[in-house]
Amino acid sequence: MVLARQLYTLQELDAQVQQAQQALASLEVRLSDDGVVRQAREEVARARGQAEALRVQQRALELDIEECAEKIAASERRMYGGRVTNPKELVGIQEEVKLLKRRKAGLEDQVLGVMEQVEASQAALGQAAEQARAVEQKWQAEHQQFLQEKAQVASQLAETQQEYARLEQTITLKELELYRSLRSTRGGIAVARVERGICRACGIALPQHVVQRARSGQELVRCTSCNRILFAE
Repeated sequence: MVLARQLYTLQELDAQVQQAQQALASLEVRLSDDGVVRQAREEVARARGQAEALRVQQRALELDIEECAEKIAASERRMYGGRVTNPKELVGIQEEVKLLKRRKAGLEDQVLGVMEQVEASQAALGQAAEQARAVEQKWQAEHQQFLQEKAQVASQLAETQQEYARLEQTITLKELELYRSLRSTRGGIAVARVERGICRACGIALPQHVVQRARSGQELVRCTSCNRILFAE
């Protein structure tokens, strides 16, 4: 293998390593992103809180109704028990009973309305819980898929890095330093292919003698324009 080809292969491996590392980073982000699950759970919690608040409101109204009923019963016992004989006092008790009955009727209307809201809130809670289960199942499936992809990419990365290390051992330190220097200053492309006499990195037509030297593989030949190492087959 001529040196330019070795460096070109090394460059391809570098690109594969970088792509694999970027893919792993992206998968890590996806694996840690449980936003849709948290949002669905928050919706369930909100619906549950609303349903519970309505149930508390319903119970409070029911207690008020029970209290009114007890007061009405007590007043009617006083009114019909025979102990109260004063007409004025009897009239007062009758008015009190009327007020209590009106209040009780109003509370009963309110509790009916709240009961309807409770029923609707329970239905909403059930829908939210079902939606949350569906979202979580989908997320779990995707999470498992991402884990499998991560394992595959990590395995490919390890193989590429091993291949890179083996190839690196066949190249001298001087050429490696040149390759790395060019790679850092030339946008990650240290070695450019020559196709039809043109440097594919910068698009400049090369002198024929430069192309011939690059094809010979006897030395590292640089592009006369961008100064990259040329690889010609």
